Amino acid sequence: MNPLIWNDGDFRQLPLTGDYRLLVIDSWRHRYGQSFGLGHHAARFNAAVASVGSALTEQQRREVWQRINACLSSPENRECELFPRISLLEFHDGTRRIGFEVRPAPAVRETTTLVYGVGEDHRQAPVLKGPDLALFAEMKAGVEADDVIISDTDGACLETTTGALALWKDDVLVLSERLDKQLPSVTLYQVFMRARELGIRIEFASIFSDDLAAGPVWFLNALHGISPVTHIHVGEKVIAPPRHPGEAEWISWWWAQFGAHADNCEHPDLSVFSL
Repeated sequence: MNPLIWNDGDFRQLPLTGDYRLLVIDSWRHRYGQSFGLGHHAARFNAAVASVGSALTEQQRREVWQRINACLSSPENRECELFPRISLLEFHDGTRRIGFEVRPAPAVRETTTLVYGVGEDHRQAPVLKGPDLALFAEMKAGVEADDVIISDTDGACLETTTGALALWKDDVLVLSERLDKQLPSVTLYQVFMRARELGIRIEFASIFSDDLAAGPVWFLNALHGISPVTHIHVGEKVIAPPRHPGEAEWISWWWAQFGAHADNCEHPDLSVFSL
C-alpha cells in the first residue's frame, strides 16, 4: 500500500507513478491513541529532513505533526496498537514529498537474540534513519536471530539494524562512545535520562564483543521498548548475558510513559549524553 502524501495541508491518497526512494524515515509505537516521546521523533525527523536539504518551515512542521496527531487520535485508531511511519520520499524526477503510513504494530518482543556482525560498515548514513533499510534487510536475511549488531572497523559494537544497545557492568550503565556512528536513538535517550535522574553512574566506552558477557545487555527501540538480550551469536560462540535484577521495573516504567507526558519536540541530541 502506498503512503499517504502531504498535499495542500493534509495527507492524501494520491496516485504515485514511478519509483521513489526513502531519504529519511521515522517510526514509533502508538498504543491506543497514546505515545511516548512522539515530540522527540518529530524533532529527529525534522532535523534529518533539513540535513538532506529539504527543511520544512515552522508552519509546515506544525501542520504536518498536528495532522498526524489528529489521525492517530481518531476513534478507530485509539482502539489499536500501531506502528506509524513518516518519510521523506524522492521520486525519479527529483521531486520530494512527505509520506505517512498507519501500520499495525507487531507483537512486543519481550526478549531479543542477536548476531554479532563482523565486517566493513557499509551504511550510507549512520545518523539518519531510512537510507540503509535495504542494506539492513540484506544483513538480516537468513540470520537465525532477531537482529544483527553493526560493528566498527576495529570490531567495536555500534548498534543493531533496528535499535540501540546498552550494557550494564555491575551498577554502571555503559553506552557506546561512538555517537557519530549511531542513529540518535529516542529510546536510548529516554533510558539515559532516567538513569541520570536516578543517580546511576553512566560511562561511555568502546564496547567489544568480549564485553557483552560482562553484564546484562539491553536492546532498545521505540517499537519494543527495553528488550533484554538473552543470546548473542559471536562466530561459533554463543554468549548468554545475565539478566538485570531491575529489568522488570525498568520495562514497566517505559510502558507506563505512554500518554504520561506532553511531548516537547526536543531533539534527542546525543551530545546531551556527555553532560
